Amino acid sequence: MVIREAIKADLPAIAKLWNHYILNSTYNYDYEPKTADFFEKWLKDREDLNLPVFVVDVEGELAGYGYYGQFRGRDGYLHSAEHGLYFDEKFQGNGFGRVLLEHLMKDAKERGFHTMVAGIDSSNPGSIIFHKRMGFEMVGTFREIGFKNGKWLDCVFLQKFL
Repeated sequence: MVIREAIKADLPAIAKLWNHYILNSTYNYDYEPKTADFFEKWLKDREDLNLPVFVVDVEGELAGYGYYGQFRGRDGYLHSAEHGLYFDEKFQGNGFGRVLLEHLMKDAKERGFHTMVAGIDSSNPGSIIFHKRMGFEMVGTFREIGFKNGKWLDCVFLQKFL
């Protein structure tokens, strides 16, 4: 397993994972799959902001990816990050998520972030438990904040100081 910064050649595999969670879960609140153009712009925008996307490469296969960015766009949130982690289901449960999240937190701290936030759909208890094991504390739930597949969704927020 290798953690490295994403490159343009990784975008089809990232798109496959991202779109899988759009189409098959409420973990991502988007409704429609994203296009190749979306992902090219997304990666370029992150590069322009000097914000990384990291991938987990297992023998040449992209097992998952993670990224973070400023929690909200206003100046006062400059040191608060929110992250996302997505893994192919066949690579879950083997410790790769822990290693990637540790990598994200270390990188964010080195770039001047003070705290990291995770917003997780309440129907994803595995991710909530994972984050608690990683030292994140539950700080609140936004009830019926999202709507997807004909259902109102609750989003749980967890936070960890870096």
